[in-house]
Amino acid sequence: MENKANRIYDKGTRQWFDVSPDAYEAYDRERTAFRKKMQHQGLCCCPRSKWWLCDMACMYCDYRCDGTLSLNMPQGDDEDVTLMDIIPDMRMKGSRAAIPRSETASTPWLRTRWPGRSI
Repeated sequence: MENKANRIYDKGTRQWFDVSPDAYEAYDRERTAFRKKMQHQGLCCCPRSKWWLCDMACMYCDYRCDGTLSLNMPQGDDEDVTLMDIIPDMRMKGSRAAIPRSETASTPWLRTRWPGRSI
């Protein structure tokens, strides 16, 4: 069985290249750091199963994200529907987050739950 651990795929030529373990480790560290940075910035949407395809050429990558997300962007073919229309209102009536702070301080169950803690 052939060892595939030290091989790098070139998308341009669609070929695998065998490299030394040190060269592969250096390339993989640089590629992983770059991909993580792009993912953290919202510019890379590459799934884990395709990380081996990363060649750090994001401008030509199929998994490139534009990094912008606006609630007013049209969604789908209908330009009248925006993301703001699709996202449900997560404020639940009766939840502690929806109750004003002055009402929360006077709630008896809250004082018994955390005795000695002022709110």
